[in-house]
Amino acid sequence: MYSLNQVNKLVSCGRDPARSLPFWRGFLLIPLILVCFAIAPQTRALTPPPDGCYPLFNTAEGCNALALVSSGVANTGLGWFSLATTVTQNFNTGVGAGSLALNSADSNTAVGTAALILNIEGSENTAVGTAAMVHNGGNAVTMDGFFNGAVGAFALNGNVSGFSNNAMGDHALFFNINAAQNTAIGDLALDSNDADGAGTANNNVAVGASSLTGNFSGSENTAVGTGAGPNVVTGFNNTYVGDFVGSAPGTPDETIRSASATSRTITEPGPKPASSVVSSPTSSTLTAPTLL
Repeated sequence: MYSLNQVNKLVSCGRDPARSLPFWRGFLLIPLILVCFAIAPQTRALTPPPDGCYPLFNTAEGCNALALVSSGVANTGLGWFSLATTVTQNFNTGVGAGSLALNSADSNTAVGTAALILNIEGSENTAVGTAAMVHNGGNAVTMDGFFNGAVGAFALNGNVSGFSNNAMGDHALFFNINAAQNTAIGDLALDSNDADGAGTANNNVAVGASSLTGNFSGSENTAVGTGAGPNVVTGFNNTYVGDFVGSAPGTPDETIRSASATSRTITEPGPKPASSVVSSPTSSTLTAPTLL
């Protein structure tokens, strides 16, 4: 029986270090290394060895974590009541107190205290952050509450049946309840979206802290820039590009606003007179952004 150091020497013995190991020989070494781990408990670094090794690739650690699992496969519950009601479901990961506590669906990942705590039937959701996607419920028939991603404390916190939403940032899409297919990147982006739960505020894209933060029921809006589109509340099909663009009062529809270009010319030394600087190859034109 070889130690891990001896196995390492066997791998490298008798060959030029500059030459790579033949492909097929590398595969032959894999079983040898696995056997070494299996029959050599003295090589383990942790004493006592890790617990929580349960049948069907399940892992549980914490009060009532995975307490009811029976035939479910490859679930991991770490924390107080993490995945506590999961029985036959598969491929779920809950890390944090109460994460996925009521889950009865597959392929969800929750990392953070209370992340996805109320999820029951929603599948393929990812929530990373304290209280991310707390209220997501899901419907296995209509697939409402499926395919959402939330990264950040309280991201998509109020989502109940909205699907295919993606929120990245603290409080991003915080109040969203039933609206779908929205993308919010940045703290407070689309924060008030669908706060009334009407489900009409769909297909919005907000990139930048506090972008489209006031949107309530508007749809098909795009805002890129910090604080972009603050005047959009119920409007649809608007595009704002630039920091704080769209601060004028009113709720528009089908408008495009961006930082406009006011040109000024900087003349570099050259043989041409200043009057011909526009066509001179020795001059350059810079643009200074102004807000509409």
